[in-house]
Amino acid sequence: MQIDHLVYASPTLEQGMAEIQELTAVKPVIGGKHLQWGTWNALISLGPQCFFEIIAIDPAQSYVGPIIFDLDTITESKLVRWVAKSNRIPEQVKLAEAAGFSLGPVIEGQREKQDGTLLKWSLTDPLSNPGDGLIPFLIDWRDTPHPGSATPKGCMLLALSGKHPNPGIIQQMLQAIELDFEIEKGKTIELTATIQAPKGLIKIS
Repeated sequence: MQIDHLVYASPTLEQGMAEIQELTAVKPVIGGKHLQWGTWNALISLGPQCFFEIIAIDPAQSYVGPIIFDLDTITESKLVRWVAKSNRIPEQVKLAEAAGFSLGPVIEGQREKQDGTLLKWSLTDPLSNPGDGLIPFLIDWRDTPHPGSATPKGCMLLALSGKHPNPGIIQQMLQAIELDFEIEKGKTIELTATIQAPKGLIKIS
């Protein structure tokens, strides 16, 4: 399994950036705007091919459509999803369908950087939420340089763990799409990242 990035949803991008800078002592850099979702993001690196994404509704965009990650209702920032690298997305989508659940349609994503550069990639629809958020959506950056190599450094992802009241069901779904990620039993649904940061070892949920 390759973790591509973690998604940290926040009521505002400024709030999320301030929280992560306080926790890690690394200042996030604004990535750009997702014009198809009405959002924008900021990033820090978690390794050469892994990054931490802070995402919020972009108030500068006039967007009408479904809101990803419940960004229109959250009142506190939280780690909401994880994303897995894949160069075989269509095959894994079919594996999920054969196992009785859906990863959503494969779509083309894009983000406009502050310098006007447009980054493009393929991914399964982040509006789809199988496994209560513990099943990742899949991404293929294709020819686009990975954001983890060009974002503020200083942090490293050491571990990612998940909890669910019915872990066996989630584990079966993960195995169906050939991902190896262990889910533990918990009273609530949790996704927790353990990160080595300049401020020390931290956990973000």
